[in-house]
Formats: sequence, C-alpha cells, structure tokens
Amino acid sequence: MGFGQIYHYMEKGIINTIQKVSQLMGKKGHHAVNAQSKGKSMQDIIKIIELKFPETMYTFERLNKEQYELFAKKQHDYGPGNISMGGNKELSLLALAIRMNDKVQRLLNILHNNKGETAVEESLKDTFQDLSVYGIIAQIVSEDKWGK
Repeated sequence: MGFGQIYHYMEKGIINTIQKVSQLMGKKGHHAVNAQSKGKSMQDIIKIIELKFPETMYTFERLNKEQYELFAKKQHDYGPGNISMGGNKELSLLALAIRMNDKVQRLLNILHNNKGETAVEESLKDTFQDLSVYGIIAQIVSEDKWGK
C-alpha cells in the first residue's frame, strides 16, 4: 500500500470520525483487557512490561509527564472556556475532533508533500503532543469532568 492510499484512508477515517462524534457520546467503546481475567494483576503486567521494554516504558512515562506539564501551562493561559463551548458537550467534542483533524492534516501534508520540512516553528513532536493532549481532553469532556 502506497502513501497515497494510506493518506486517503486516514482522511476518510477522520471525516467519518467527525461525522460520528455525536453518535459516539455516552457509549462505552473501549475494549480494555481485564488483567485480572488473565490471572495477573495490573501491577504484575506493568512490572513485566517495564522489565521487557525499559526504555519504551521510561520514555512513555517521561512524555506523559511533559504533556501533563504542557497541559497545565496551556490551561493557565487559555482557561477552560476554549474547550467547554458554553457547556455544550456535543459541540466541545466536535470542536476537539476538528482541532485533531487540523493536526492530522498538517502531519500528512508535511510528511507527504513537504518531505518532513516545516515552515512554522512547530515541530512534528509538537504536533504529536497536541494530538495526544486533545485526545485526553476529549476523554475528560466525555466523562463530564472538564473545567471541574
């Protein structure tokens, strides 16, 4: 599969996501593995994975801390109003999906058309961070915890 096909599928998926975001609100859609059902505690699983992939797990934890700090700084500057959309959860999630789509479209354009070069002082890492944080914010909004 070439990059053009991947680009097409990602673009189509993003459009479908935006169209369906209000349908997904309130539905339990995650398929988390219940560690207890496999006979191991979550602590056991974490320890196993940390031993097997120490650099990956350390980096994951470090990046989460960096993103938490970035989130705090941005909330200090923006406040909750830019996400809460006057308390309209559906509109908040749609706005987040649009912001995430903007970031994905930027990534696709930079990687596909610009061969990795950016003209703005925003690195690819910054864009990945924004996507990750927007995903967490969407989860907070979905759980009705935003701004509380």
